[in-house]
Amino acid sequence: SFSNANFSYFLQYITNKNRSLHTHSDMITTPGLMDKMRAEKFDVAFVESFHLCAPILFHHLGIDKFAVTESLSATDAWFHYTQTPSNPAYVPTLMVAPSGEKMSFIERVWNTISHLLMVIHNANTLRRFEPVFKEAKRDYPSLPEAIAKNSLVFMNSDPLLDFPAPRSSRIIDIGGISVSFGHSPLNQTWSSILSLRSQTILLSFGTFVQSHAMPIQYKRSIIEAFRKFPDVTFIWKYEKPEDRISEGVENVIESTWVPQHDMLNDPRLSVFITHGGQGSVTEANTAGVPLIVIPVVTDQIRNANQVKRNGLGIVVDKAELETPNALVKAIQDILNDTKSVSYVLNFLKISLINPNMFQSIFVRNMEFLAEFGPLRQLDHYGSQLNFIQYYLIDVFSFLIVISLLPLIIVTIVIR
Repeated sequence: SFSNANFSYFLQYITNKNRSLHTHSDMITTPGLMDKMRAEKFDVAFVESFHLCAPILFHHLGIDKFAVTESLSATDAWFHYTQTPSNPAYVPTLMVAPSGEKMSFIERVWNTISHLLMVIHNANTLRRFEPVFKEAKRDYPSLPEAIAKNSLVFMNSDPLLDFPAPRSSRIIDIGGISVSFGHSPLNQTWSSILSLRSQTILLSFGTFVQSHAMPIQYKRSIIEAFRKFPDVTFIWKYEKPEDRISEGVENVIESTWVPQHDMLNDPRLSVFITHGGQGSVTEANTAGVPLIVIPVVTDQIRNANQVKRNGLGIVVDKAELETPNALVKAIQDILNDTKSVSYVLNFLKISLINPNMFQSIFVRNMEFLAEFGPLRQLDHYGSQLNFIQYYLIDVFSFLIVISLLPLIIVTIVIR
């Protein structure tokens, strides 16, 4: 449901991890399948980071040139893939993002705990997957070793939007690759709806957490907020019309489906109220539409803070939907805030300079990897250091002892 979405999201994440494990195990152990795939003589491969076992599959197929794609904007606990350290002191984590990069002491504590929990979870996941391949009785490297042999990591991140963070040379941002810059004009039905009033706002919470599942009080608050703006048409993607949630409210149009991409690119759309999913935020930004973000789960909170940080919209906490006040204020502010509109239009201009830039970056780098890879030149020795060495604990301990040594000697002599 809307209220326990974080738990549902994590449960689905674990379930899909297990499915991925069994899928790769079946592929490797199915008689003849690997021989058929090996006969294809693949030059290069890429895989979503979610599929942890794929590097073992590549090893078995003799593919030593491979890249990793990451559908989210951050992999703060996947050092095996990225060989890039995370710094929870100022980089918000993916799963429990705080208010943004400017964190209070308590927020830094929670951010660090979130990072450590993900590190532990990922390490346990790797250990749990290892026995599956040992049972195959073949000469496989360990899973961390196989994963570390990737040459490039393509991130679903836009460097102009994401929080600045330390990066290794293997990480390449392609955050706009999923956006189609072409769009179709709206059909007569939708076009007439957008022409009903001078301003139109779209509300959609995506597909994972649907509007009908939110608490009834949240729905009532949203409807009450919409009533405050009779001169604005609100299009609400709502999955159960039988609820009649907007019955009697003339300026609210319910629909179980909306042509989101085409609608965002229609100049008559004024604002997009969204859950803050990566795809929705990117689509809105490249279409030049200001945002009101009501994040529901995990990465959406991080995405919302990116929007706020870059002046591309307003963030409303989902708990604030208990009353209509916060949403009413957000709508008033976003409709009257020329600064946000200016920021969004400026980002749109940047996007239109080279609309196929991210696709081109991906293709060029994959072609380069196929011809000149594997790119072991991008590996750094830091990945071989243990925790004490990597964070210079041994060096700082030595320097502290050396600096205190004269004081210790003087104290001994005086006594």
